[in-house]
Amino acid sequence: MTNYWISWFHNPEESFTLANPWWVTGERISDGFVTICGAFRGESLDEIKEEIYKSYDIRPNGLEWRFANKRPDKWSPFSDRFQSDKWMDW
Repeated sequence: MTNYWISWFHNPEESFTLANPWWVTGERISDGFVTICGAFRGESLDEIKEEIYKSYDIRPNGLEWRFANKRPDKWSPFSDRFQSDKWMDW
């Protein structure tokens, strides 16, 4: 399994459910979409993106991905800025 740090623009009028650690890190003024950053583990980036698509109540036609970076094996997504919460499964 490979660790990834992934970000995408999310329409706040749509809902999704992910147990992975994720945070809203900003908002795009032009359309009100928020920036999501999250930590994921998977065999491939395509597998993780599919997991994100499936987390939406109604599958979006497309998500606008900001970045997807591989992270080291012992990497933790948690820091002073990105703090852990009880619902997060890492």
